[in-house]
Amino acid sequence: MLTKITDRRAMRRWARAANDIDSLDPLALKHLHAQADRLSRRLNKVLRAAEGRLTAPRAETANRALPTHTDWTYQPQIWTESLRPSGLAQVACGTRLCSEAALFHDCSRKEISWRQTRTHSATSTARFASTLDILGFDGTYLSLALDLPNPVLTNLTRHHIIGLTAAIETERPIDIYARLNLRHGPNIAQITRKFDDTSTAQPIDFDLSTTDIDETRLNRAWIDLIFEAPALNRICIQDLSLNRHPRAEV
Repeated sequence: MLTKITDRRAMRRWARAANDIDSLDPLALKHLHAQADRLSRRLNKVLRAAEGRLTAPRAETANRALPTHTDWTYQPQIWTESLRPSGLAQVACGTRLCSEAALFHDCSRKEISWRQTRTHSATSTARFASTLDILGFDGTYLSLALDLPNPVLTNLTRHHIIGLTAAIETERPIDIYARLNLRHGPNIAQITRKFDDTSTAQPIDFDLSTTDIDETRLNRAWIDLIFEAPALNRICIQDLSLNRHPRAEV
């Protein structure tokens, strides 16, 4: 009861403050603005946390079958958190969509837009989908770069496999590739795999035994999603997740 009374009083106070804005002197207005800004930041933090809980995928979906002895799993921020802004137009090369994702291309016309939308699929592990709309495209490449967190590098060896699962819908068929990049010292090891059927979220594996990485000097890892000839297309990445597990030894 006391909480409800306090809440009502707070609501009435801010309603009065909104109504009295035009009559406040500059000093009082500055003080009110500072109070509202502090409150807004705290409320936004609560809203983001609550939204994450309310839109979280069902436990049985999030924990669907993983390879035996999986020791690391990850779903990038772009599919798990509500981003601000949630959409961009005329995206320039190198534009950051969030702290972990950036879009790269060499298209001079910049007829590329991106937006994040809520997913409602009961079978998806993602809370949000990420969509690219491409009109005229006079470039040679379009890629979405995803930085991987440092834990993926912890005790990483050539005996590991890094798996990637993605569900991607396109208006018309195009070739899509995923490239794993591992920086070790001044060198970068790369493994590229082509998606055979992205719509069914089939996994692809990056077998590190094919690389010459210096396991003692690993310092960065990232994934490039590469879209070939993307002009006049809509590409919706509904879901994307990664895992790490040791390769089965004979």
